[in-house]
Amino acid sequence: MTLEENTQTTVSKIIDNFKSPSFLMYIAIVALFVGIGYMIYVNYIAPRISPAWIANDEYDQSNQSDGTEESGSGAGPGPGPGPGPPGEEKGQAQLYLFHTNWCPYCKKLWPIWDKVKESLDRKIFNGFQLSFVEIDGDKQEADLNYFEAEFLKSAEKKKIDGFPSIYMIKGDQVYEFEAAPTEENLKEFVKSVL
Repeated sequence: MTLEENTQTTVSKIIDNFKSPSFLMYIAIVALFVGIGYMIYVNYIAPRISPAWIANDEYDQSNQSDGTEESGSGAGPGPGPGPGPPGEEKGQAQLYLFHTNWCPYCKKLWPIWDKVKESLDRKIFNGFQLSFVEIDGDKQEADLNYFEAEFLKSAEKKKIDGFPSIYMIKGDQVYEFEAAPTEENLKEFVKSVL
């Protein structure tokens, strides 16, 4: 057999292998896995390796200063230097705690809440004056229902279904605190939202 015949035979065998169903199935499986890997990379891995990605805004450490000013710093009560014309409450931010007296987690949270409230209540954060609001889910059910209707209306069928629940209202934005309720986490939540 000459070299030319040998080459033609080899090429013929390779072409026959490409036509076989098992080889095509292998190619399809490899293409499927490459496609799945690409989708996982694009949708999950690439965004997380981006320097701008933050897993949970409550733990944003990029602003190392606490961003606070004392209320007596000339800003005064009310909207202060925040956005919006004077008289509107866009310069106000409220941290809501929904609790009950029978809830053991609420009882555990109270000392932490009081410390955070003592250190941050009425302080100005980037133009927003923070105030603390506590609503008893049993005794102030009308207030709880009003909060759900007024502030959670954009979230489909969102309700306060557990205690304690903590929300921040900043202008017309609502932020839910979803981390473990520690003093450090609550302060970081306030700093990251405001």
